[in-house]
Formats: sequence, C-alpha cells, structure tokens
Amino acid sequence: MTDARSAWQDAGEQLSGLGHTLKRQYQQQREDSDRAEVREAVKRLAEAVQDAFETMGSAAKDPEVRADVKQVGQSLGDAFGATLAEVSDDLRRAFGRSGQETGDAAEAGEKAGAETTTGALTDGAASGETAGGKTTAEEVSTGETS
Repeated sequence: MTDARSAWQDAGEQLSGLGHTLKRQYQQQREDSDRAEVREAVKRLAEAVQDAFETMGSAAKDPEVRADVKQVGQSLGDAFGATLAEVSDDLRRAFGRSGQETGDAAEAGEKAGAETTTGALTDGAASGETAGGKTTAEEVSTGETS
C-alpha cells in the first residue's frame, strides 16, 4: 500500500505544481492584457486631447468664435470686478472703516485726477480761469462753475 499511497502523493504534488504553473500563466496573461488595455486607453486619451486642441485651433480662426470669446472674457471681467467690489466692502466693514472715510479718500483722488486732467486740457487752469467752456479743477472741487 505504500506504493499506492506514494503514487497518489506524487500525483497530488504534480497536480499542485500544475495548478501553480497555470495560475502564473493566467496572471501573466492577465497582466499583459491589462497593460495592453492601459496602453490603448492612454493612446485614445492622447488622440482625444490632440483632436480637442486641433478643434480649438480651428475655432480660434472663426470670427464668431472670436467674438464669443471676447464677450465671455468681458463677462468674466465684470463678474470678477463685482466680486472684488463686494469683498472690498466686506473687508471695510470687517475692519471698521466707514464709507465716509473711504468716500473722503476717493473724493481726494478724484480731485487730484481732475486737477491733472483739467490742467492738461485748459490754459490758465492754475489761475482758476476756464478755457473753451471747460471747468477747472478748482471749480470741480468747490462745485461752482462760471
């Protein structure tokens, strides 16, 4: 009986070895298949990205698209401007600055800008005269016109 027992033990070991070999073969094939699938997916993604850039390049030459892009850019600028204005107001309130203080600073800046602009556009602006019906900086700051 030892011979039968030994024969079955050998057969079991060989079957076990065969099972391990088949498992390795299957895993290797699966890994190769997975790699191939990944390579194919990366290739398709690269092609899609290239197609998208080619489409954008062609679209950039279209006057309608250019006008739309310009309008979108202006809308984004307006949205950012409005958001920043709100944030600025919130920060002023958070740090206890009143609108009056901010208004005084803005008014001073407007006066300075008016003096520079008016002085450059009119003759005799420093002496308080008007030229060509334009108002001088002093008249702007006092609210009086001649």
